[in-house]
Amino acid sequence: MKRAFVTLILAVILAIPNFSLAAKSPIFDVQTSTPISGVSDFPVNQAITIKFTRNIGRGTGVINFKDRYWRDIPFTEEIQGDTLIIKSVNKLEYNHLYTIEVFPDAVKNIEDNSENYFRDKFVLSISTPYFNQEEFAKLKKAEVLSMIGTQKPITLQLFHESTAYPGQAHILQKDLSAIYILSTTNGNYKLWTSNPQVASLQTKGDTLIVNGLNTGAAQIAVRNLVDNTKVVLNVVVQ
Repeated sequence: MKRAFVTLILAVILAIPNFSLAAKSPIFDVQTSTPISGVSDFPVNQAITIKFTRNIGRGTGVINFKDRYWRDIPFTEEIQGDTLIIKSVNKLEYNHLYTIEVFPDAVKNIEDNSENYFRDKFVLSISTPYFNQEEFAKLKKAEVLSMIGTQKPITLQLFHESTAYPGQAHILQKDLSAIYILSTTNGNYKLWTSNPQVASLQTKGDTLIVNGLNTGAAQIAVRNLVDNTKVVLNVVVQ
């Protein structure tokens, strides 16, 4: 009889909405995120979810979604219970680094009186993968600005960091060097490539030399640290 009574009481307790035998964290904070920070193959059209230890509401603080050049990415945000959902309005770029920042007063605890806001800014860094086959095919069909190997060097115009400009598609030949003249003088250049196995970069004075190493696609970037200008190229090595 006593055992049956205990079983009945336990059943009633478990029937209470949102009741859990697991103890909740005494601290209001981020519990987990999907994806986790540092992932390198985040899908370009997927939402980001950040789960908290309490049900949340929108606060007055800032949520940032930035690309590698710290430009704003338009995004939507939605709250479902204890979860914040963030999604880029447009498909993300391949071979790109993004950062999401959620400041402590951007979301608030609406479940209990443990704490109103979480303690530290939450930062999530993600990278998208290399071009897939569909993007690779589109890039090969894009307007070819340079067929490298026998032509004269091409001048590359560097733009200010905040300037929006169309992407440039270049086709290189494997085992040959592409020579570009940079539209600056006495620059201090920082070089970057999304896939070092496809293309390598070096500068000699104000000349950029790109070597096609293996067939494939890569994005390359050159930044002049003197005047904060840059150029970004989408490269296909054949």
